[in-house]
Amino acid sequence: MGNGQVVGRLGAMRVTAFATSVASVLCIGQFFVLRPVSALDQPWQVYALGVAMALMSTVAPVWLVSEAIRRLGAGPVSLMGTLGPVVTILLGWLLLDEALGVSQLAGAALVIVGVLVMARR
Repeated sequence: MGNGQVVGRLGAMRVTAFATSVASVLCIGQFFVLRPVSALDQPWQVYALGVAMALMSTVAPVWLVSEAIRRLGAGPVSLMGTLGPVVTILLGWLLLDEALGVSQLAGAALVIVGVLVMARR
């Protein structure tokens, strides 16, 4: 929720660059603490997939969320973000044929009701 002021002042691209840079440095540091350097010896396809995953699964979503905060404000974006688990449950059911029980539906309903209540404020 407090990210709206920072994004408004610095811009979505700068906030995205800072957030992903800090995350990258911490991940690389963890790698070197837990693994030997020889673990970096991988085929080029592994690195190509890693770059694609980084761009599509990390950089693009972080940038898009920052841009949404800039355009819509932090409140609406954070409310919409809470719907992520509900969408994940539904897509798992639709695309992966996962079981969808009463507890999942009840949880999803609670999330949706919470979003609607907060959106009215």
